[in-house]
Amino acid sequence: MAQIIDPLVLPTDVQLVPVVDLAESVREHLEWEEGDVAIARLRSRTPSKVISAGTAALVEQFRSPKKMVEAIIRYSLANGTDPHETLQDAFPILQQLINAGLLVPADSTAAEQVELTLHAGDQVDGFTVVRPIHVLEDVELYQVRTKDNTTAALKIARPEVGPSIAHMLAREAAILRLLDGTFSPAVVATGEYQERTYLAMDWCEGVSADMAAAELRQEVTPHSRLVQLNLCESILNAYADLHAHGVIHGDIHPNNILIGGDGRVRLIDFGLARVPDLASDLKEPYRGGVAFFYEPEYAEAARAGKPPLPASLAGEQYGLAVLLYHLLTGLYYLDFSLEQDEMLRQIAEDAPLSFVRQGLEAWPTVEQVLACALSKDPADRYADVAAFADAFKAVANSLKNGATTTDEPPQVDSTAEVLLVDVLVRVALNGSVFINGLPKPPTASINMGAAGIAYVVYRAACIRGDSTLLALADVWATRAARSVGDDAGFYNPDVELGPETVGRISPYHTPTGVFITQALIAQARGDRMAQEVAAHQFVAAADQPCEGLDITLGKSGILVAGALLCEALSDRDVAERVGVFALGNSIMASVWEILDSYAPIREACELTNLGIAHGWGGILYATLRWCSVTGATLPVHTQERLHELGALAEPIGRGVCWPWQLDQSNLYMPGWCNGSAGYVFLWVLAHQLMGDSAYRGLAEKAVWNCWEDASQIGSLCCGLTGRAYALLHWYKYTSEDVWLRRAVALANQAAVNIRTFQSEDEKGFENSLYKGEVGVAALIVDLENPKSAALPFFESEGWAARS
Repeated sequence: MAQIIDPLVLPTDVQLVPVVDLAESVREHLEWEEGDVAIARLRSRTPSKVISAGTAALVEQFRSPKKMVEAIIRYSLANGTDPHETLQDAFPILQQLINAGLLVPADSTAAEQVELTLHAGDQVDGFTVVRPIHVLEDVELYQVRTKDNTTAALKIARPEVGPSIAHMLAREAAILRLLDGTFSPAVVATGEYQERTYLAMDWCEGVSADMAAAELRQEVTPHSRLVQLNLCESILNAYADLHAHGVIHGDIHPNNILIGGDGRVRLIDFGLARVPDLASDLKEPYRGGVAFFYEPEYAEAARAGKPPLPASLAGEQYGLAVLLYHLLTGLYYLDFSLEQDEMLRQIAEDAPLSFVRQGLEAWPTVEQVLACALSKDPADRYADVAAFADAFKAVANSLKNGATTTDEPPQVDSTAEVLLVDVLVRVALNGSVFINGLPKPPTASINMGAAGIAYVVYRAACIRGDSTLLALADVWATRAARSVGDDAGFYNPDVELGPETVGRISPYHTPTGVFITQALIAQARGDRMAQEVAAHQFVAAADQPCEGLDITLGKSGILVAGALLCEALSDRDVAERVGVFALGNSIMASVWEILDSYAPIREACELTNLGIAHGWGGILYATLRWCSVTGATLPVHTQERLHELGALAEPIGRGVCWPWQLDQSNLYMPGWCNGSAGYVFLWVLAHQLMGDSAYRGLAEKAVWNCWEDASQIGSLCCGLTGRAYALLHWYKYTSEDVWLRRAVALANQAAVNIRTFQSEDEKGFENSLYKGEVGVAALIVDLENPKSAALPFFESEGWAARS
């Protein structure tokens, strides 16, 4: 309550920076318009937020302490705006800034700069710090690894905070020990480190209830309401279990409820929890919480100037009803005033707004259930939260019994359709790109040039059964082949694509990729002679020295390309005759001879990159692909290396991620090249070949990270397009329609962002497969038949199944 009414201030370490002044590597991860400003607090878990220039000017009012009303009036006078309208427009974003700790009470220590005291790799009584989660003025929270390599949460008092925090952590540990860990974290350890009390707990995976509910509200399917009801029921069941153990949480808000990928609910942060039977030396906490979730009896006592009422079972039921109303609608149940007395009066007296009054579709059965729990008189509410949950379950059962429709397959939007048409038009024989050529080298490679265009047109031809497109693909592939021997076709030192960088055999950057493309097109055309010629040329071009081991620049790329070729060859004898098998087996043996000399991945200083494009993940994927297609025996230590890589996964949200580099553990991304999207393909393939359920679990968690991450890069290599392909891959593997819908959502965003969020190295390469619009076009055309989708020049195209 005080955060809304009392004077607020920007902490000294909060920065407002015009987005245009940020580094390009930062800008490309943000969604912004001209004039927007980024606001962030240093060393905070809260990610940067982008706000308008007008909002930034209002926020600047809080450089010195001011009440919200005063700041709005001052801003309005300076800018000639109506204060009431400014309040209405600005309140939601100001509330977000308050919730994020970017606006804080002026008299709190939170207004001072907060520095981390622990860093990745630090040891705390046997716990290894992985990353900071958040830091407050009195306590810090870290993700840590235990000695047995499990993940835990470490809550530790900041230095010199006094005994109250030690008492708070002792209370929280005692309360958690009363619970069975089903809906709450279990205590791992308690102790002191350098005179700082700490509490180590199980790591609870998931995202905030707010984020999970927002996803469900965006789902427009006949069954989306049922899923929303199931979420509400699950949250109520978690609190009913809490109450059955004699615990009142006392701090209801969405960030204290985590929803896992499987829908599991976990409740966290028991610092304000009440347990009437707890030992007297662990006295009850002060009454805190977020004002919007207060119950009427608390509001009435506050209006009367009485001491704050302690959290109660009936009060918690009311707060849960407020929460569920918010999760179902995205809005609060009352149009809250900023004036303290009026807000308290509203809570005590005003009836909840109907969904229709909020501009939403009426939902009478749910509104009736919420209205009972939102009764002003506690006696009129449900007997307990378990009964509240039963009421939601009854509504869900009624809806389930009446459901007769099935979900319609999702479709890309008009922006994506236009992009696909635009790409196909400009690469046509009378199109601008075909007539004028690609504007800058490399002009022939798969990654950046004509072979990439040929490949996408070939895929479109296969999906649509279009012979005209197939002929066009052949023309583009022939154009690419004419550049063999011309460095401009495959290299461009100006963008760090020289022979010393990409080598001489990479299918993504050199003629080997052109020959594979020609072989695939020949297969689609039924031209076996041309296919065998292209296969022979591939083997000859790939039979050159190469020191690199990875997929995109080194030897392992030949295994990926060779697997594509072997799947497409109508006659297995051709692969034997032209030497594809011998080449691949020789390369795999040479790669693993080197890998076997390395220490375990966590300690291997020779190869510190973990990702698909340049690291361990890609080499393992290439090995699995080659062996799965050719029947070659897996190298002896394959499973050992997979286990080592899997053990480096770090939980985040509902999923996991891997750092790019072992020596730079703070760098993460969701894309194909260095992030979670690439790992989806690896772990799915590992599960297919070996059947270990752990691999399937890693694949699913990598998919979640692909979906949840906020990065806005659009490309196939690093961005939304590659992530959408990973979601499609998981959809194909599981047949879970929700992942197809999510893949379509990412594809729609990619179609917008590929033209708005270009990095410096993508400019001038709009027609690149891996960096430009051509890659997005490949995804959009693949979505016309999602069960046959394949990440370009990487994933199986299913030729073996069709032959």
